[in-house]
Amino acid sequence: MDTTLNYNDLLEQLLLQYAQPAENSTVEQQIVIDKKHGHFQLLSLGWENNKRIYYTLLHVDLKNSKFWVQQDYTQPSITEQLLEAGVPKSDIVLGFQLPQARELTDFAVS
Repeated sequence: MDTTLNYNDLLEQLLLQYAQPAENSTVEQQIVIDKKHGHFQLLSLGWENNKRIYYTLLHVDLKNSKFWVQQDYTQPSITEQLLEAGVPKSDIVLGFQLPQARELTDFAVS
């Protein structure tokens, strides 16, 4: 079984759940997916109280059949969601952590 295809679909489903608009919000949640190269992002953009909002809420890459969590400001976290979906910790890399710190977790180092 090709886990890459399933992992692509799983990430897309999770991003769609996170991107549900908040009621009466002027800030848009925008999904950016590049399955060919394994890049998945969720952006917030718009205006709130005369202030420009533009930032990456979530960035996950699929590399070598593993989830590389590059940035995550979601609740619940994407890591929690992946574990709940049955993804083993050995297939999740916390890319936002120093490589030396990754060795101290139960997750994949690379």
